Amino acid sequence: MSVYDSFRAWLADQGRSRQTIRAYTSDLKHFADWFNQTNGQALTPNNLTAIDAREYKQWLLQQKAAPATINRRLIALRIFADFAISQGHISTNPLTNIKPIKQQALRPRWLEKTQQAALLRESEKSINAASAGDRRARATRDHAIVVFLLHTGLRVAELCALVRSDVQIGKRSGAVNVRDGKGGKARRVPVNAAARDALRAWVLIPSQSDSMFGVQPRQVEKLIAELGRRAGVAVTPHTLRHTFARNMRNTLIAHKGRHVTLEELAALLGHEKISTTVRYELPGEADLQQAVEAME
Repeated sequence: MSVYDSFRAWLADQGRSRQTIRAYTSDLKHFADWFNQTNGQALTPNNLTAIDAREYKQWLLQQKAAPATINRRLIALRIFADFAISQGHISTNPLTNIKPIKQQALRPRWLEKTQQAALLRESEKSINAASAGDRRARATRDHAIVVFLLHTGLRVAELCALVRSDVQIGKRSGAVNVRDGKGGKARRVPVNAAARDALRAWVLIPSQSDSMFGVQPRQVEKLIAELGRRAGVAVTPHTLRHTFARNMRNTLIAHKGRHVTLEELAALLGHEKISTTVRYELPGEADLQQAVEAME
């Protein structure tokens, strides 16, 4: 078994998601290529040193890698070192004193209301332009995906993993069961009227697949990017998740006279820590524009 296979198996035993395992393995391979070119030997669990980690970090800086990329790859190395310790190859983690690149806290990027409307308009236009048959079915599915992401805040991997029995649609309520969220955590997310209407149109089309949408993450990314291009909006599936969160944070629960709380939003998004959810308190461009326009 190769070192990558062993590392993947160990990560799976730790309860890491498939997406996380792929990301860590990809970052490890990037480091292994650098290690081989620099040291003239293959990376193994027992020849990782702090000097290698420091030099790799410095090399990434020289390559002008983004701070987030550098930090992510250092995290992958730190996890690999934990794996090496667990297997008895090394006794201490050589990444312990390797500091991440400091970054300024930035708000997530979300779509303003006009941008959301432009994206949905393009999605609806695709249905209107499609002839009957497979093209119309695909356009209906794609519209349901956009509306569903925008109104549930699911991660793209969570959406792609859904089967039809995970989604319940009633006349006045609905919900989706996320069986394997980030960190292996399950949650139940309510589905509002807009998402229910889009889903009904899709599920009325016969399908032999048990998959709710029958797509892979890369397909969803390409779909959203193309709709965004036509709408003149830079957008990804994760942008729609951020947009859902911002919309929810601004939502007033009329019969209770209050806004959605951070705790409620964290539960909807599947955040383990409120500190992650607090980012949606940061102002967006429209908020700042309104602030300066208010000056007399």
